Amino acid sequence: MVERGVDAVVAEANTRFRAPARYDDVLQLRARIARLGTTSITTEIDVVRDCELLVEGRLRHVFVDVHTWEKTEMPAWIAEGLQPYAATATVPGTAPARPDPGRPARS
Repeated sequence: MVERGVDAVVAEANTRFRAPARYDDVLQLRARIARLGTTSITTEIDVVRDCELLVEGRLRHVFVDVHTWEKTEMPAWIAEGLQPYAATATVPGTAPARPDPGRPARS
């Protein structure tokens, strides 16, 4: 990506702790692209034990020009590659994907 003149930086990070985990717990991380914008991508990462949602995480990455560090549009080749994994998309000419049916509902 950097070789092609673009990078992504973390613009926002949020975490919501809903329940504790223990040392020997077997945890599952479920990641999905919540939104593809024109200049950013929002990723949600849930930490789950059995069917219990323990932690909700949300990251927003903004695309920047590697030379100026100014915000830039997401290149089409990135948007097209990520779109099949996205819950929603604002990229022209693409349709939103469906959310993962096995993912616990957020409250």
